[in-house]
Amino acid sequence: DRVGSVEVLVVRRDGALRRRSRPRSVPSAVVSLRRLMRSFRAAAFVALGAAVSGCGGNGGGSTNSTPAVVIQRPLLAMVEVPAGSFLMGSPDDVGTATERPRRRVTVERPFLMGQTEVTRGQFHEVLGRGAATSPNLPMGAVTWFDAIEFCNALSAREGLPAAYELDVVERDPEGAAKRARVRRTGAGGYRLPSEAEWEYACRAGTETPWSFGDDPEALVEHGCFQGQGSTGPQAVGSLAPNPWGLLDMHGNLWEWVEDGFQSGYSGAPAHSGVWNDEVGGGRVLRGGG
Repeated sequence: DRVGSVEVLVVRRDGALRRRSRPRSVPSAVVSLRRLMRSFRAAAFVALGAAVSGCGGNGGGSTNSTPAVVIQRPLLAMVEVPAGSFLMGSPDDVGTATERPRRRVTVERPFLMGQTEVTRGQFHEVLGRGAATSPNLPMGAVTWFDAIEFCNALSAREGLPAAYELDVVERDPEGAAKRARVRRTGAGGYRLPSEAEWEYACRAGTETPWSFGDDPEALVEHGCFQGQGSTGPQAVGSLAPNPWGLLDMHGNLWEWVEDGFQSGYSGAPAHSGVWNDEVGGGRVLRGGG
């Protein structure tokens, strides 16, 4: 078992699939702001949903460009993401060394991913915490451990086995889990996506900077970003989906994935499972604007 704390943001990877590191020592006001921008979406293996649909086609950089099927679970709308392979990371002339080396990753089995970020209303309904107002905004101000706790609670709500063993060691005054022991059980309940699964689902069969292409002017149709006149996150599902039907993968709040942070992809596996499961280096956030 591990005890860890992930209260300080270590890495941000933006909606253009770029990866940037952040110093561990930052002003407290910045830490507070960044914490407000952390959200997540749930994932699960496809056994929770309907039968796997037929897969085929060939998209840029991916061996599967078939749009996924939207499956309505009791609380969440989930997108069935097909198996396939893709190029993960950035080319040598794009981004920083933390995004390289680029490699081909194989997603061996289909999985389900939340069509949107978990909303305030969903989080409050499952855990009884967080603001009940503006229920369609993505739930922010969550720690990585909060996301794990939500996944376990949602599994219990639906009579599914928990994907994690979780022992919360410390909570902040608002009830957020600051430190906890976490261990994967191998069960098939709700969980966080791995970083590879997240990028595969975000790219949706493409290898351009964004899933909609390479024109930054089109960002306003697909993602909520600072600099667009936005003063904060917007209601989930307000903009266009990616080719596989997933919403808000570009922009809005940053999203926790299960992986621990590494300074690059050297030595990363060719499979889509969680790579680094250690807490010491922080956890990875993807998306965000």
